Amino acid sequence: MKNLLLQSLFLVMATTAIFAVAAPQTTAAFFNPGDHIWDANANVGGIILKAKYKESPDNGLMDQSFEAEVKNIGPGQLVFFSVNGFVLGSAVADSFGTATFTMTLFGLPNDGTGRVDGPRAETGDMVRAFRGNSFIEAPLVKRP
Repeated sequence: MKNLLLQSLFLVMATTAIFAVAAPQTTAAFFNPGDHIWDANANVGGIILKAKYKESPDNGLMDQSFEAEVKNIGPGQLVFFSVNGFVLGSAVADSFGTATFTMTLFGLPNDGTGRVDGPRAETGDMVRAFRGNSFIEAPLVKRP
């Protein structure tokens, strides 16, 4: 029994060490130091809005993405998502009351400063999720 416990402990420690060494290399593959990322977060009366806007350089061009999620709304509700009043799209809340919207544009021109040349979000732009006259909103804040 003592040998089995020691072997189990050794296996757990070896597995942990492997993940500790490999994790930085695997996550680094998804991080681009040229990325520009903004977040928007709000919590009003238990309804939660989370959004992320990202511009990422790719072979001289730019990829642009927007992800937004509203939690704790009624299942089946249609939610529209906008930035500064420009409606980007909509999503229907799942059975858990979460509506998720994702939009990605690939191969956009670069403005020469590492940003998308054309329509783009900026710090302070308002992300809004709305259903009729009911809405939740939050400003975009650039990550350091």
